Amino acid sequence: MSEVRARLGSRTGAGGGQCLLEKHDLICVPNLNAPRLVRSMKRFPIPALLVCLALTAAAAADEAGDRAKAYAERIHPLMVKSCGKCHGKDPKDNELDLASLVTAEALLAQPKVLAEILDRLNEGDMPPKKAVQPSLADREQLLGWIGAAVDEAAAAHAGDPGPVTLRRLTNAEYDHAVRDLTGVDMRPTQAGEFAPDSVGGEGFANVGEAMPMTPGLVERYHQAARYVAARAVLLPTGFRFSTSPDGPDWTAEAEKSLRNFHSRYAGPNGEPPLAAHLAATLKHRDRLSRGGPTAIAEVAAGEKLNATYLSALWAGLSGKADTSLSAAELDEQTKQWEEKAAQVEAERKQRQSALDSARQKIESRWTASKRVLVESKVEEGGSVPFEQKVAVRRGELLLLTVLPNQSHGADSTLIEWTIRETTGERRSWSVADLIPDLLKSNPRPDKQGASWSFLETTAAPGFLTERRESNAGRIEVKSWSLGSEPSVFVNTAAEPVQVWTKLPARSVFVHPGPKRPVTVAWTSPIDAELVVSGRVADVHPSGSDGVAFELSHLAAPELGQALAVLGERPAILPSAGQPKDMLGVVREKWRAATTDPAPVLAVIKAMQDKLFWSN
Repeated sequence: MSEVRARLGSRTGAGGGQCLLEKHDLICVPNLNAPRLVRSMKRFPIPALLVCLALTAAAAADEAGDRAKAYAERIHPLMVKSCGKCHGKDPKDNELDLASLVTAEALLAQPKVLAEILDRLNEGDMPPKKAVQPSLADREQLLGWIGAAVDEAAAAHAGDPGPVTLRRLTNAEYDHAVRDLTGVDMRPTQAGEFAPDSVGGEGFANVGEAMPMTPGLVERYHQAARYVAARAVLLPTGFRFSTSPDGPDWTAEAEKSLRNFHSRYAGPNGEPPLAAHLAATLKHRDRLSRGGPTAIAEVAAGEKLNATYLSALWAGLSGKADTSLSAAELDEQTKQWEEKAAQVEAERKQRQSALDSARQKIESRWTASKRVLVESKVEEGGSVPFEQKVAVRRGELLLLTVLPNQSHGADSTLIEWTIRETTGERRSWSVADLIPDLLKSNPRPDKQGASWSFLETTAAPGFLTERRESNAGRIEVKSWSLGSEPSVFVNTAAEPVQVWTKLPARSVFVHPGPKRPVTVAWTSPIDAELVVSGRVADVHPSGSDGVAFELSHLAAPELGQALAVLGERPAILPSAGQPKDMLGVVREKWRAATTDPAPVLAVIKAMQDKLFWSN
C-alpha cells in the first residue's frame, strides 16, 4: 500500500485523473471534479482496488461538499433574488417557498421541485416577463448547478420505478391460477359474478391503483373458495377436482375414462366386439383347432383382436356338448325362452313409457301451473313468518323453496311448516314429523296418503338422491343432498348441535347450492281448503346477504302422480333367464355356419354376459 501511495501521482489519466502503472496493471483514479468509476484492464490487486474505491468515494464526497458550498454562497441567494418576490416566505398564489430551502440538502430532498425549477428556467417563463430578469451569466450559473443536481438525483435513483402498489389478481388471472392449480377450467369469478376489473388511466386492467380490495370483494373471494372446494373429489390416494359439485357427476367422470379405454376393445354399449371375433373363429377354424393357445394369440395379433375375448369365445364354441337333447328339442327350448324374454322386454318398455309420460307432464305443467303465495328475503340471522289460505285438489303440490342470494355461502336455513285442513276432519301435516326418519325414502310417504319430496329445482325438479347418515361427524345430523348441496337435513337430537353453525334441537333445515334452489314439496291427498303456516330463518349468519324463499302452489292434479313416478326407485325387472342348454344351441349354430357370423351372433348376444363373465 505504501508503494501505491508513493506512486499514485506518477501519471495523469486521459480524463484528468491520476494513474499508476503497477507491473502490467494500469490503475486510474478520476480527479475530484469529474468522478467516474475506477477502470481496470486485466485484473485488480485487492489492496490497490480498495485504495481506488476509497479515493473515488472521497472524490464524490468532496464534490458534494463543493456543490453544497456553491449552493449556499451563490445559488440560493441568486434564487431568492430572482424568485423570492413570488416564492419567498409568504408565497403569492402558490405553495413554493424557495427562501426556506437554505441548504442544498433541503432542495435535493425535493426532486420534483428541483425538476420543476429546471423546466421553468429552460422554458424561460420564470421569472415572469414583467419581473426583473437575471443576467445571462446568472441564468447559466443557475442552470448549470440545478442541471448537475438533477442529473445526480436521476443517477442515484436509476432503475427505481418509485412506489409500486401491491395489487390483487385480475379476474382473468385468478381464473387462470385456479385452472393451473386444479387442472380444471372452473372460472370461479364468472360463477361468482365478480364485478369487471376497472381499467386504469394507462388503459390496462392490472393497474394497482385501480384495483381496490373492498369488503364485498373479499366475500366474493370467500364464495369463490367455497365454489372450488365443493368440486374437490377425495380419492384413496389424494384428491382431484371436477367441473361439478355433484357426486353423480364425479362418478360419471371416473367411468368416462374407463369407458374410453374399454371402447377400444368393445362395442358402443360395452359389449365385446363379437362379430369380428366370431368371424375370426370361422375364418381360422382349422388353424385354431390344431394350434391351441399359440394359434389363438397369432390369430388375435393378425386380425387385431383381443386375445382374451378370442380365447374365451373359442373355448365356448369348440367345447364338447354336454346335452342329450336333439336339435328339435333345442329349438323348442329356445323358442320358449324367446317368448319369455319378449314378455320381459314389453314390461320394460311399459315402465319406460310411464317414466317418459311423467317427465313430459312435469316439463309442460310445472311452471305453467305455478302460483306464488308468499315470497320474501330473509336477512342474515333473521326470521320471516308466513301464513296463507289455499284451496287444493288431490294430487296438487305445495312447494317451499329456499334460494341463495348474490353471496351464496353460509345459507343453512331453518324451516318450520305446518299444513292444516280448515273443515271436515281438520287433519294436519308438518315437516317436523319427518325428523325421526327423514332418511326412510325420498319421496317420503306421510299419513292419510300425503307425501313429501326433497328436490333441487333449478329447472325441472330433480330428487336429492345422496342419503347421509351423519354430517360433520355428527350422527344426529342426517341429510338428503346432491353433492354437498343443495340439501335437506335434520337435527334429530333433543338439544342443539354445534357443527358449521349451531343447529336448534329437533328441527328441519335446508341449504341451497350456488344458483341451485332447494325445495320441500308436499303432495295433497285430499280436495280441501288449507291453512299453510310456518317460518323461514337464517341459522348461519356470516355478514353476507341471507337467503330468499317462496311458498307456491302447483294447481295441476296430475303433477303429484308424475312426481311420484319420477321418484320411484328403478324396479329390478324379472329375468328371462337362460335356456337349459343355451350353449348347445350356440354350438349347433356355429358348427353349421361357414363364413357368415350373423346367425351365430344373434344367439350369442342373448347370453354374452354369461359367456364372458370370467373375463
